[in-house]
Amino acid sequence: MRLNVLPYAGLIVGPAWWALDTQLGQILPYPSCSTSLPLLALPAFLGMLVAFAAAVASFKAPEPMTEGDRRAAQAPRSLDFIRLLAGMTSLVFAFALLLQGTATLVLSGCER
Repeated sequence: MRLNVLPYAGLIVGPAWWALDTQLGQILPYPSCSTSLPLLALPAFLGMLVAFAAAVASFKAPEPMTEGDRRAAQAPRSLDFIRLLAGMTSLVFAFALLLQGTATLVLSGCER
């Protein structure tokens, strides 16, 4: 099971964490303004690291080759494409999370 899901980690983890961080960006400014702590930066930078780890996991996913599989000859080419697509997607979302985290350090959300 792990070998089948690992190539898709970048397609799942990066966008999911970015969506979570976007929702937290709507909720956390209120407690952040009252405590003057940068609560928004932590999930963004943590998400960036998690998305980067998912990209590495997608790039380094092993090939689940089994003997006797009729489609074994087609599996490496499509699996290579999936690993490349998932890894690059997760890197794009890691960059987006980096930009969101940097923006939370510049703008506090209390400017209204």
